[in-house]
Amino acid sequence: MLKSSKGYFLTDWLLLFYLLFVLLLLLGSSVWFQGKELLILIYFLLLISVASLKFFPKEKPKLVKIIRYWYPLALLPFFYSSIQYLSRLVNYSYFDSLIVGVEQTIFGFQPSQVLWKFIPDIIFPQFFHFSYIFYSFIIPLIGFILFYNKRYSAFRIYVLGLLTTFISCYLFFIFFPVMGPYHYLGPIAFVNSSLPFLALTYKMLEYGSSIGTAFPSSHSAIIVFIWIFSRRFLKKTSNWILVFTIGILFGAIYGGFHYAIDVLVGAFLGAIIGGVIPKLYRKV
Repeated sequence: MLKSSKGYFLTDWLLLFYLLFVLLLLLGSSVWFQGKELLILIYFLLLISVASLKFFPKEKPKLVKIIRYWYPLALLPFFYSSIQYLSRLVNYSYFDSLIVGVEQTIFGFQPSQVLWKFIPDIIFPQFFHFSYIFYSFIIPLIGFILFYNKRYSAFRIYVLGLLTTFISCYLFFIFFPVMGPYHYLGPIAFVNSSLPFLALTYKMLEYGSSIGTAFPSSHSAIIVFIWIFSRRFLKKTSNWILVFTIGILFGAIYGGFHYAIDVLVGAFLGAIIGGVIPKLYRKV
């Protein structure tokens, strides 16, 4: 039976930590950029707003419940968009040359620049890029399925895992910014660049990407977490999610969006969090 008492969820505590960390980072840095004052104000207001949730019920009335369960997901696009400014506060250079050197040592070539040459037909590239696009929809879709079916405990585990994964990636982005091969080495010159899903993916990357957010690949981390989560809580959909997981992992490299190391580290991070969060949640 769900409790209707006031107080914080674990997701609230995690967000309080991240908001306070970012606010202190902004206030403590002497680096200035256009819009910094506004960004400080927004993070301060968000910190106050999340802190005030302690005085609101967790489960009732229904509108409050919906807000408290879903607001962390609504904040993710803003957090992502602000990373390109936050990373400038710690490092004013990117670490792509280091990643490229490591990949050259390990593989002897750059996977993000040559994988497309080994899979030149139309079907697989379309699938890879469709999977990359579908990633944006699968995050709220899984949440909707859980919430609609009143699996509230599973929903809270899901959101906690997502936040833990995203925030872990954000901390990497802030302290170890990597542009990624698309921005550092240039876009891949596909022969069939007019294919619909390929063209749409590049449009999304051009207008929606945040520079410095390549390592680790948050796409890889999140989709692996979701797949592991689905194997435990949504078994009927886990095989379908696995198909898209494979598409996203390969697509991130195939499209030249991420270095292979970005994807491997991201997948590893998502696997660790996917295994730990449900166990930790139940203990707490």
